[in-house]
Amino acid sequence: MPMGGSPSTGELRSSRAGGAVYCNPNARAMLGGLTKRSDADDAWAREGAPVTTPRESSEWSSVTAADGFAAHEAVQRHALADHAKASDWDRVLRELDARPDLVNSWRPGGQAWFTPLHHAARAGAPLDVVGRLMALGAWRTLRTRTGERPLEIALRHHHAHLVGPLEPTLIRAVPADALATLEAHFHAIIRERAADLVEQQALRLPALDVLLELAEPRMWCPVPGMYGGFSFWLERCGSDPVMITESWSRVVDGSGQRHEVTRAGVRVIAEGFV
Repeated sequence: MPMGGSPSTGELRSSRAGGAVYCNPNARAMLGGLTKRSDADDAWAREGAPVTTPRESSEWSSVTAADGFAAHEAVQRHALADHAKASDWDRVLRELDARPDLVNSWRPGGQAWFTPLHHAARAGAPLDVVGRLMALGAWRTLRTRTGERPLEIALRHHHAHLVGPLEPTLIRAVPADALATLEAHFHAIIRERAADLVEQQALRLPALDVLLELAEPRMWCPVPGMYGGFSFWLERCGSDPVMITESWSRVVDGSGQRHEVTRAGVRVIAEGFV
């Protein structure tokens, strides 16, 4: 959905302070220390920045279980995770050039939920590698199981050259508490509609932070075994945000439901489609 009046990606940087998710052109200077502009930032601008428009990855893969994938798919995902953990960036990038849909994937059965970009942040990967990953659609707002974004991992490991590149650029602003409330309501809808599948497969439900960095704040979350899933998008941002979600099962006639999600709660606004 178009977000009229939203600031451009190039104008704003993201930060968190006082529990708010917001856009701030001075975020790095406010954070101080390693986050101030440095020669490494200039090198990033010269060498590491994607030279093409980044590809948007807009599907949330919720599967975490080791047995949640077909054998050949599990092998490919394990191999990608192995290469990223070993900092074999040539092989990582070759794999992702062939399968860019895996750029935000984590190891099947893994407990850390590290994507290639999280591994790059941990290892202090070269700027050009980080630039390639982001050009392929890597999300800078995606958190590990312990709640760290790539930026926090780079800071923890003192990789100053990655602080600028990994700082998320938010295209829209939603207060952190409001976003958390919407996310809790959304997860309740998913559990109501697909509770057994969520529990049986230990699904990782969508994190709405990612919507704030996408040019089009819309994603699709397939649910294995449901023969369908959940489409969701931000209809309105700001202090009074609205999210819409549509869900359905292809094998059940009339199963479609559309929900409006706000801080106040959830209401069904359409049903019976699909």
